[in-house]
Amino acid sequence: MLRVNTKLIFFAVLCSGMFLVSCDPSEKQGHLTEASISNPVEISYAKRFKAWKKGDITRIVVNSGESGEQFDYWLIPAGFVLPDTVSADQIIEIPVTKWVVTSTTHVPGLDLLEIPDYLVGFPNTNYISSVAIRSRIEQDLVKDIGTVNGLNFESLVELQPELVISYISGPDRSQLDQLDQSGIPYVLNLDFMEESPLGRAEWIKFIGLLSGRFELADSIFKAIEQDYLNLRNLAGNVREKPTVFSGLLYGDTWFAPGANSFAAKFIEHAGGNYSWDDQDHFGSVELSLEAVFDRNGDTEFWIGTGDYSSKQALAGADPRYSHFQAFKTDKIYNYHGSIGPTGGFEYFELGGARPDLVLADLIKILHPDLLPDHQLYFYQKLD
Repeated sequence: MLRVNTKLIFFAVLCSGMFLVSCDPSEKQGHLTEASISNPVEISYAKRFKAWKKGDITRIVVNSGESGEQFDYWLIPAGFVLPDTVSADQIIEIPVTKWVVTSTTHVPGLDLLEIPDYLVGFPNTNYISSVAIRSRIEQDLVKDIGTVNGLNFESLVELQPELVISYISGPDRSQLDQLDQSGIPYVLNLDFMEESPLGRAEWIKFIGLLSGRFELADSIFKAIEQDYLNLRNLAGNVREKPTVFSGLLYGDTWFAPGANSFAAKFIEHAGGNYSWDDQDHFGSVELSLEAVFDRNGDTEFWIGTGDYSSKQALAGADPRYSHFQAFKTDKIYNYHGSIGPTGGFEYFELGGARPDLVLADLIKILHPDLLPDHQLYFYQKLD
């Protein structure tokens, strides 16, 4: 498994005729255009962003997916002036060293890149589980700035962050426009919209580009990728694949991950059969309890039961849950294995950045003999 022991390697780009970008950052480059930033950054799995570099200039395009909307971000050294020929949604001086982020999924990138001290604000800090950042919160070095959909802009502006990272379903556009009016740049991080586990993890490169630590981010991702692929290959050799179902009732509707979701892909890669593999959706599938019981009444494993951490709580919410075979045979698991000191589920924080740990847990659940020494980290059995 990955053991991160990293040291940032600083390097200087030597001025030479081979670069179109001047070594004088204060000089406006009239010949610089979108087309001239043509050296692609290697992005292998993530589908929601692309990046290109030319010398010390980086362009990132974030794609929102279904709406077709794109966001064009240009990263420049301090003092550099982009020409009028460049149309950018945000222009950001790098490296960024003073951040406000709005999702716990953004936190592990700062931890893995060894820059937790760059974080100065977060909405509802109780959700954060990171040991390093919780220490900063206790020292009042990370300010609570309200809620995701109700940011305290007075507190945020007082922090004077160099960048705010938001996400598409977070602060509404009017809130983001207020950031613009305050002169605070923001970018959208859409890691949660990725369809594959490694696609979500690859957003560490996004954080790496913004923080000036791309080489370190790339090396960390490659180690995670290799661990994940090794585990996937290990589980790919199993002959018998147990069937798994997931989800819960909310009102009269059972919500389960679609067959193309990253959750379903985790089960497949762990050597399991996802019971709703005929539901061709990236998000959730809406089902009736009758349909779920018809298909999953005898299914061996039930993985993912929302906030319920015990069989007693599950049956107390709806006695019909106790009729599933997985309930009777004690094969129900949830992501409550690691909870932060203020109640945050580490699965929601670190799981996207470390899919290798998630996959190892699922292999241990479905095929315990394959990883005899592995101790569950994110998951635990419901008693």
